Amino acid sequence: MMKSFFYGCGFFAFQKLTVQNSLAFAPPLKNLSASTNEVFQALEEKRRVLLNQTSHQERDSKEAVQFCMDAGQKYLECEKYIEAIPYFKKCIEILQNKPSQEAQALQSKCYFYIGESYLSINKYEEALEKYESSLNILENCQQKCQILLAKINERLALTYDFQEKPKLALHHLTKTLRLKQQAQDEDQVSIADTLASIAAIYFKLGNSNKFEEHYNKAIKILEKCDKIKSSHVLKVRIKLATLQYNLRLYDDFARNIEEAEKKLESIKQHNETATHQEIAENAISINYWKGSLSFALENYEEAFGFYNNALNMSLKHYGKHHPKFQSFYSNIYWLNFMAGKNTVLKI
Repeated sequence: MMKSFFYGCGFFAFQKLTVQNSLAFAPPLKNLSASTNEVFQALEEKRRVLLNQTSHQERDSKEAVQFCMDAGQKYLECEKYIEAIPYFKKCIEILQNKPSQEAQALQSKCYFYIGESYLSINKYEEALEKYESSLNILENCQQKCQILLAKINERLALTYDFQEKPKLALHHLTKTLRLKQQAQDEDQVSIADTLASIAAIYFKLGNSNKFEEHYNKAIKILEKCDKIKSSHVLKVRIKLATLQYNLRLYDDFARNIEEAEKKLESIKQHNETATHQEIAENAISINYWKGSLSFALENYEEAFGFYNNALNMSLKHYGKHHPKFQSFYSNIYWLNFMAGKNTVLKI
């Protein structure tokens, strides 16, 4: 998913640059599963070919950069964030001190990817540092990628939100919204997504007027876009459901989750453009929120039926030791305790 997004910004053609060959070019690739074996074998073979180009002690850095980007992105897709970081760092190293705008834009992407890796393992300060580096480089480039600029600001906002710094989050979300609205191909679903995020921040800040303004704008856009067969529409619906639940708008919440569930089934049946990971994560979220509605209405037996579904999906998708599964389990276990029940969590 990430790869297609950033390659949509354009893999910039740049002059043939050379770098000194080194056995520390990049670490050997580790295969992760049978399903990814062929991809990782091909990448490892490419690494060995590049290492053997030693006749002039030089290597075409375009090929080296391409390899590092491919390897790092593949690890990100497999949620192996620590393993991804060295490849993006090596890419930055190869491109250092290269004056071209294209090389600088690629460095910006690499810093962004490292930020993504750190954010995924909850290292917020490290993520902020890399996102800021990515933003600073890109803002000084003449050839700016508006999509990437919006994405960096969006991720900065998310990281500040995780750190309970809503005013800083709001600053970057406002910039994100402006960039999206100025884009040549204005993506209405993406704009609704940002409006929902801004509404959530205003809710945290206790500004009911601004919350209502942005919340209603997001709902209005989403209703117009609801026929779009996109997993992004589904994602925004789930985000709005979180707000509706917190505001105890249970009727709106129930309708929203019902529509989200229908859209998920449509995506699965028609083999639409959504990754296996997106489908799994949305299914987990829907079951969790259906459980939350039943819990709020004190229908505990039904609630923990949905919660168990979410837990088992999470276990299958993430694995027992994954932080996301452990977070789900801890939260549901706590809800079980708060309900005064001894409901068995069936995993």
